[in-house]
Amino acid sequence: MTRRSFPLSIEAPGADIVRIDDDFIRKGCHLSRRSPRQRIALPLHKSGEDPLQRMVNVLQPGTYIRPHRHSRPESILLLRGELLWIVFTEEGRIRESDALSSSTGRHGVDLGAGLYHTLLATRKDTVIHEARSGPWHPHATKDFAPWSPPEDSPAAARRYLGELERECRRR
Repeated sequence: MTRRSFPLSIEAPGADIVRIDDDFIRKGCHLSRRSPRQRIALPLHKSGEDPLQRMVNVLQPGTYIRPHRHSRPESILLLRGELLWIVFTEEGRIRESDALSSSTGRHGVDLGAGLYHTLLATRKDTVIHEARSGPWHPHATKDFAPWSPPEDSPAAARRYLGELERECRRR
């Protein structure tokens, strides 16, 4: 499967009730490991027009989530694994960062609108629940940070991820 043909997410569920159980998470882990992007979004909302967008994201170490911001707040809750969350200044300096892990008692972050941020998975099969208000529009939902490498520049993205992780560990 090529990078373009591998889905970024699976189909939205049709059922009114979706169980987020071990089978659901196992499926996401399997898909994220096969994905060239090393992550997969498992939507819980029924359509992009839903007023509350909810999803489970499965992240593998090395996945590059380009720093971006949203025009509305976003909540991220860790379900499994470990990750670093990073908030940036407008100029691209790290404003704040922290590790999420059940062993540290830090389970999530609620980010206000307009904050550039990213996530770095530090343990395989890291699973988060993400929620933000909708509707979702692919070209208007995220504003990518102009100072960050684009996703289609893998070498630059790997270097940048390494720099971010080193900087966060020094803090």
